[in-house]
Amino acid sequence: MQRYILIRVAQALLCVVGISIIVFLLSYLSGDPAVLLAPRDASKAQVEEIRHQLGLDKPIYEQYWKYVSGAVRGDFGESLRWKTPVMKIFLERFPNTIQLALAAMALALVIGVPTGVLSAVKAGTWFDSFGKVFAFVGQAAPSFWLGTMLILLFSVTLRLLPTSGMGSWRNILMPAFALGWYLMAALTRMSRSAMLDVLDSEYIKMARIKGVPEVWVILKHALRNAAIPVVTLSAMQFVALLGGTAIIEMIFNWPGVGKLIVDAIFARDYPVVQTIVLITSSMVVFANLLVDILYGYIDPRIRYQ
Repeated sequence: MQRYILIRVAQALLCVVGISIIVFLLSYLSGDPAVLLAPRDASKAQVEEIRHQLGLDKPIYEQYWKYVSGAVRGDFGESLRWKTPVMKIFLERFPNTIQLALAAMALALVIGVPTGVLSAVKAGTWFDSFGKVFAFVGQAAPSFWLGTMLILLFSVTLRLLPTSGMGSWRNILMPAFALGWYLMAALTRMSRSAMLDVLDSEYIKMARIKGVPEVWVILKHALRNAAIPVVTLSAMQFVALLGGTAIIEMIFNWPGVGKLIVDAIFARDYPVVQTIVLITSSMVVFANLLVDILYGYIDPRIRYQ
């Protein structure tokens, strides 16, 4: 098991190093950062001064080493727009993104999992057809369209919910639903598929033959075993939500990391963009690492292979 964990940790670290190289080089794809940051009427001497201040006149391997060594210490430099440490800005916005992602995940679990379970229990009925349509539409409709429709309906037409910003619990309902609807659909499909597999197993048939009440068969025997893939999907999708809120945060003017990275892109604040992309990508990598290690403990065949 130790060898399995070491191999997975080494693979994760190599992946993070690769991500750091890609993120570092992204700032050069759109042109010389010094030219992008300089005023339009800046002279060549002014551009060279900006390049020197940012350390862009040094060899690229020295620039990369400075970037990586600072990132390991938690020092990602200073924002070019806000003139404050990038990590401080990120930590100020990240709790708002976590709040939105948690609300979206809660809605997805409360609506998606019961819908999928009932669809499997009532397979072939009208509710099962409803669950299939719900899952299909949820995974097909883009989040920006759904967010716009929610604003038009509940804010403009019915005047029940605020259009944007943070404040009371009413502010988070629409962005959380728009962000979590895709995950609701995915959990519905996963729950239905897992439950159908479990309900067809021998021990479920034996429990029914013994006269166990159907409610206990579903909740105690079937749901517990069908929950493993659902929990795995939920954990992975939650990490993905933390890095995929940009569109929803822009639509609802939610002051989170997603809106921050869009503002930084328009402001050509590449230290902020680099930091957010590197941190969120690393979170996804290490979430995959934890899932791999847990799978190794749950199923010995995985770690032996």
